[in-house]
Amino acid sequence: MEKTAELIFMEMAEQLNSLQPNNIIERAVSSYNIVKDANRRLNDYMDTYPFKDQEEEIKFFKHIKPKLLKEQFYYSELYFLESLKPNKDKKSIEQYFNDHLKYNNQYFERNRNLYNYQRTGQTAKDHILFVEKKESDLLATGGSIEKDSYLAQGHSSILARLQALELLNIYIQNEIHKLKSNAPISNTVGALTWTAPKVALIELLYALAAIGAFNNGNADLKTIVNVFQDTFAINLGNYYSVIQQNIRIRKKNRTVFLDNLKYQAEKRMDDTDENPRFS
Repeated sequence: MEKTAELIFMEMAEQLNSLQPNNIIERAVSSYNIVKDANRRLNDYMDTYPFKDQEEEIKFFKHIKPKLLKEQFYYSELYFLESLKPNKDKKSIEQYFNDHLKYNNQYFERNRNLYNYQRTGQTAKDHILFVEKKESDLLATGGSIEKDSYLAQGHSSILARLQALELLNIYIQNEIHKLKSNAPISNTVGALTWTAPKVALIELLYALAAIGAFNNGNADLKTIVNVFQDTFAINLGNYYSVIQQNIRIRKKNRTVFLDNLKYQAEKRMDDTDENPRFS
């Protein structure tokens, strides 16, 4: 089950990464269709898949399903956000964005207990939430469990929507910053430019995603890569293919850059110990 889900997710990510839209609305629509198809494929597969045990069932509805649903919710919300944006002065647009932030945050507050339950790694109520899918005191909406046309998502759907709104809020805050600064945010950080090989950066970002270095482990590889691409004005291309066809199949050492990073850091520390003026 996990391998099939991961394959679907990787294929989806490759399709998303290959898009070359003319504007944000076109990107949202194209991305939504790609993600929706990925969700359909996963649901079709799961319709006839017998869970091995409750642990596997919990893993699916708590982690795997929300991971895909989050993307679908995000691009849907992004489309409506941008398509309904007023074509007026900056003050009106900023107010529009702030209104959306307030609306999104109300959803967070209504479901704060469930969101914190997930983010803090709690498991005590997993059976109720993701196997029996019963009402819970973690669900502040009176036990109104959300569903879709494929599978009863229950709390999976709410978790996914919360994660999607978290991404959307970041997008909105970025747009507000652009309006206030009267110019797009710079894609460079001071005078820093990534000059090491791109495969090295992909290897590093893959490791950061694996260790859960951002957002309490809730930021996936795609999100991390997109942030770094925007920050350093670099295009990492089809990074999933690089991971699969380059990094993972290395025969001697799959973490060349990370190992060299560790070696150089320790060497610099040793040199500093021997010569305190070294920096």
